[in-house]
Amino acid sequence: MNLMKNKINMIIISIALLLISGIAAASASAAGSISIRDVEISSEEEDNLVAPGEILKIDFSIKNTGDADLEDITAEMWFEKGTKKLRDNNDDAVSPEFDFNDLVAGDDDTASFEFQIPWDVNTNDEYSIYIKATADTADTSETITREETVGTFTVKMRSHEIIIQKAELANATAGCPRTAAIAVELRNIGRNKESVNLTIKNKNLGIDFKESTTMSDDADDASNGFSKSYSFPISTLANIGKYPVIVSAIYSTDSKYQQLNLTIDKECGIEAPPATQQGDYTQDPVLPSGAPNPDFISAGDGQDTNQPIPKENLGTTTPTTTIIPASKKESSLSQPLVLGLITALIVLVIAVVILAIVLAKKN
Repeated sequence: MNLMKNKINMIIISIALLLISGIAAASASAAGSISIRDVEISSEEEDNLVAPGEILKIDFSIKNTGDADLEDITAEMWFEKGTKKLRDNNDDAVSPEFDFNDLVAGDDDTASFEFQIPWDVNTNDEYSIYIKATADTADTSETITREETVGTFTVKMRSHEIIIQKAELANATAGCPRTAAIAVELRNIGRNKESVNLTIKNKNLGIDFKESTTMSDDADDASNGFSKSYSFPISTLANIGKYPVIVSAIYSTDSKYQQLNLTIDKECGIEAPPATQQGDYTQDPVLPSGAPNPDFISAGDGQDTNQPIPKENLGTTTPTTTIIPASKKESSLSQPLVLGLITALIVLVIAVVILAIVLAKKN
């Protein structure tokens, strides 16, 4: 009898536990649940492998996996190597935030983020990608949170690569006195130390500059980057127009360049040349290395002629000789020189007559 009662009690307790578990599960489901899914990581060349300066793209979705409707859904993403968070080129943490539509049970919403890999990373650096999602249930306003590591990406740097981060003219138009101020920034994003020749050129403006520097392969080393500003006088012989100033970085295996366009819109201290002599002296790249030759310019019609600038367009100023007409001459009798000659002639005639009379009397 007691055995039977014990069995009945065990059955009742088991049923009660099952009911309690079901109620708890139903309550949890009703409280809401979210998941982070459909994560895709892609880059320009190979997924999950990126070089400094390349674009990394991450797609993902948030799904309402509970029974309650969700609202005020947000997500935050960040990237870590160990305990170090990834920072961009402005030294701000790369940590985007996302807002999602309200989701009824079973629905999902997608988001996408892409960014440029910063310069100050090293080859083989591996970063984990974290996403934290937060939402409120529509009925109870209960806040639910889910945080996951959704993937990784690895930095792969090329063997040799120098980039021109910045090449800017302080003023795109040269004033008087004529000068050009240029700011240049270089960075070594390759795996090897590099000796770099920086050149800034335009023959027709009288700019021909070269500087050498050694750049470290360690992104944490100050010599991994190069930054400097330059000021150049511009030839006063340059004609009014637009000129290409070529900034080049030449290193062991390649070269990079940027073309800056400097405009001269007036002469300094002399009369401006006629409008027909003005032109656009910029050009397309023609050097084998890919950089345009600043010693050659176009004839002014926008097409690269690959010919030296015509001598007449060099801006040489030829002195102008102005002929001023003489005033109208007066009568020759009124000129002092003529009067003097006539007077001398009269005196000579009188002297001859007197001499003749004296000789006659003696005879």
